Amino acid sequence: MSGGGVIHKLLHDKWFGAAVLAALGFWLGLILIFQVTPQPGVLWQQPRKYLMLLLVLPVLEEVVFRGLAQDLLQRWFRQRRVLSLSYANLLTSVSFVLAHIPYHPLLWSLAVFVPSVIFGFFKDRYNSLLPPILLHVFFNIGYFLLYP
Repeated sequence: MSGGGVIHKLLHDKWFGAAVLAALGFWLGLILIFQVTPQPGVLWQQPRKYLMLLLVLPVLEEVVFRGLAQDLLQRWFRQRRVLSLSYANLLTSVSFVLAHIPYHPLLWSLAVFVPSVIFGFFKDRYNSLLPPILLHVFFNIGYFLLYP
């Protein structure tokens, strides 16, 4: 399926819409509970740094974790699933958490498990890296607007 075809399907996918709304709800919860304020101006103060964090790293992480690791694990485990999540997705998400531990506090590293499972779900659903890349970029934008 072409990139345009995937985007067209995403725009009509209620699960993709729910993932976007879940991110917005999570950020709103952080704002209300922890009294954080979005800081969009920070992004323009160090544009190279945020270009890396908001675009380059999410693309690279999705290529490595969903494009390589999840695809390899999918071949090993075939269609094995827990609920509607593939073993490949769950194991890839555990490795995604482990990869974040050296760079983030433990709680934040553990917190990336849920978005990772969501990214993996859409990789499985569309057999394309475009949906998880778009979601990962979107999730990172929200995170770094709140915690620059």
